[in-house]
Amino acid sequence: MLNADGYFDGNTIRTFDRVTAKKNQKVVITFLDEFVDEPVLRKKTARGILNEFAKTDIPNIEDLEKNAWGKAAEKKHETP
Repeated sequence: MLNADGYFDGNTIRTFDRVTAKKNQKVVITFLDEFVDEPVLRKKTARGILNEFAKTDIPNIEDLEKNAWGKAAEKKHETP
């Protein structure tokens, strides 16, 4: 079981931290009589922002990353 804190922005329920849930997984939502001030809402960290763009479903991504700089340099400086 997972417990996540968050808030309702008027349209969507948003969690403060990234939550990984499976499709059709049952959730329990409880609305409290407490409010979060908008300026107090947590700002995303660089790690959190970059994590959203991570391509973790690519097989052998580590091998691609190890050689990425070298391949980019070769491509940029190859002679026609």
